[in-house]
Amino acid sequence: MEAMALFSSSSRRFFTHNNYILLAELIRAKFLNDDRNSILGLLWSLLGPVAMFLAMYFIFRTRFGQGITHYPLYLLIGIVLVNFFVNAITCGSRSLIHSREMLLNSSVSPEDIIIVELFVHIYKFLIEIIICIVLSVILAKTPLMMLISLVPLLVAYFGLIIGINFFLAILNCFLSDTWYIWILLSRFLFIVTPIFYTLHSISFLAANAVYFLNPLTPFLISFRKILLEQGRIDMGVYLYSLAVGISIFFLGYLFFRRLKYFAIEKT
Repeated sequence: MEAMALFSSSSRRFFTHNNYILLAELIRAKFLNDDRNSILGLLWSLLGPVAMFLAMYFIFRTRFGQGITHYPLYLLIGIVLVNFFVNAITCGSRSLIHSREMLLNSSVSPEDIIIVELFVHIYKFLIEIIICIVLSVILAKTPLMMLISLVPLLVAYFGLIIGINFFLAILNCFLSDTWYIWILLSRFLFIVTPIFYTLHSISFLAANAVYFLNPLTPFLISFRKILLEQGRIDMGVYLYSLAVGISIFFLGYLFFRRLKYFAIEKT
């Protein structure tokens, strides 16, 4: 109840005309700054997943790809989801530290900074996931009506990433080691998330650890069920994904709300 009250009061301040204008200008500046002196601009963000896909496909297709229908698309969906997760949190978790002067000397709120940083990554991710959706409709014959079930899943996935960013953005202000711990953990994510393999191809104990200890796994399974298996959703996994995303978002936001100003002063 307390988290909902905090969220409601903050929402009233956030959803105002002036704040929309401010966010639009900050996002515009962020895009211009990211693409400054770049010839390819947005294409650079697409080249990374493509290069990773090619490397993983040629290395793992004979060992792990056997028996997986549409393995190239299976692999691409995993890379897109995990790559977005890692990049968004890597950048967003240090956004308060990088914007300390702006936060102390302007009316920009800490929430605005987090949203602006993540918006760029969400924009790029949506382009990549749309490519995956188009390929799934063409190759896997995914029914268009089943794509509606992606909407709650995407919202929960964004909630998961924003919630983790809320936690790490605060912790980074108090303990710089948080950044190095995350970088270390993010490297393991590409192994402990079933990007190029299935849970059935590893031991029972390892499969349970990957599923229950890694919040990315149920999301990845749910996305693939919808896009590769013609919408044959496993409702247990699907609802678990939604619950994980929503819970982490609200817990992260409550933590962020309580400590954000104190954390900024400590940086």
